[in-house]
Amino acid sequence: MKSLGMTTNSEWLLRKADEEAGCNISVGGLVSKLANRPATSAAKRLAFRRLISLRRRDLGLSIEELSQMSGASLLDLIRAERDEDFEPEPRLVYQLARILKLPDAKMMQLAGLSAANEQGFGDIAVRFAARSEPVERLTPTEHEALEEFVKFLAE
Repeated sequence: MKSLGMTTNSEWLLRKADEEAGCNISVGGLVSKLANRPATSAAKRLAFRRLISLRRRDLGLSIEELSQMSGASLLDLIRAERDEDFEPEPRLVYQLARILKLPDAKMMQLAGLSAANEQGFGDIAVRFAARSEPVERLTPTEHEALEEFVKFLAE
């Protein structure tokens, strides 16, 4: 099907959905093809970042200690834990898996460096990422700022 000189097909739709990572999209009848689609690679990378951070902390390692043990730069490790656009090199993922005592093949999949063979892998990774986020009460200052901003938005 052609529309405005642009080809619209399932591959295009899925590519655009990956690019938009979680945004609402609507592309006519093709949008139904996304209904049972596994989690995007961006969602897996989120789980990868959270896993590295939590596992490092669970083992009582600072980022500096992990840097010394892995031979990776501090910047790469900080980015691996916090930067959603960071694409780690396979060597870094392997080193982290070894030090953090995690299966390297699954870590490669989470990092987006290899395809996941297991059905539901992305969904489980997303659930982990969502559940690993700490639930903290707002400070009085944060609460005040939130209330003020919500009031502004409601006007």
